[in-house]
Amino acid sequence: TTQAAPFAINIGTLGADTVAWVEGKCKCERAVLGPSGTNFCERPFNINGEERFVVKGCGGDRMWINMQQDFYGNCGRFEERDDCNVRAEYHC
Repeated sequence: TTQAAPFAINIGTLGADTVAWVEGKCKCERAVLGPSGTNFCERPFNINGEERFVVKGCGGDRMWINMQQDFYGNCGRFEERDDCNVRAEYHC
């Protein structure tokens, strides 16, 4: 059986960067995935003390996150109010 991910990850933009943060935590504690407007898939990032997350499926029918090459969670479109000037776009 598949277990639920220990924490959810949100993805959004902050100025010129695409960023990720742990849902429920301050958006000011974020990882930079790359410049806004560029493909942020396949760029490894660390978050919440865990290493080697990678977003997959950008530009396709679905998007998901892998952690250390194993499936972590699916992503869907998501919006919430801005905090620390971060605009949420996806929830994984």
